[in-house]
Amino acid sequence: MSRKLRNVMLVDDDPALNWISTKIIELGGYSDSIIDFTNPLDGLEYLKNNSEEGNILPCVLFLDINMPYMNGWDFLTELKIISPELPKTTLIYILTSSDFNEDVEKSKSFTELSGYFVKPLAPEYFEKVFSELDAKQPGWDK
Repeated sequence: MSRKLRNVMLVDDDPALNWISTKIIELGGYSDSIIDFTNPLDGLEYLKNNSEEGNILPCVLFLDINMPYMNGWDFLTELKIISPELPKTTLIYILTSSDFNEDVEKSKSFTELSGYFVKPLAPEYFEKVFSELDAKQPGWDK
């Protein structure tokens, strides 16, 4: 694969799924830089502390919905407060085991979301990611 994502961030409370997602990203050649958080509060802290560091902010963020401490919806709400500019430069996707219609519909109310994927992370999801990046940030891979 010639096109690579600068940085990918995973926020999921399940370390095994983060490991699997990391391996899919690495083996698929989608990115060499992956950071994962099992606690969404740590993920928010990372984004807050690095909000001015464009080169280390994620190009793509995959976010679980059902997590302890803070669910994905609350994460998105808090993200709007601490880093309102992030959705302009980072594609945010729900990556969850929930295929409930209520969750899919709720995701549509968050304008900063680029999409909704059901676990596990799959190589074909990256076709959509690259297409979205091409539309949102032409030349992102140059």
